[in-house]
Amino acid sequence: MQFVAEKIGKMGVAERERQATALYVTLNEKCAGNSRAILIKELKPHIQIDQAEKALESVDAMIKEVAEKGLCSEL
Repeated sequence: MQFVAEKIGKMGVAERERQATALYVTLNEKCAGNSRAILIKELKPHIQIDQAEKALESVDAMIKEVAEKGLCSEL
């Protein structure tokens, strides 16, 4: 819980939405690379591709950090 609070605590609502959507697409959809950003755009048309790509980079980094720290065995 502390990890999540530190990562998203200072984000605004719009940025949290982008992060949450990026996490959803990453964990639940079978696509990779730029196709994830395109899917985010399809799911949330108001999110621009560059914003989706930035959110995906951030989520990928958080997932990597969680795995390296052993905070979640399911990632």
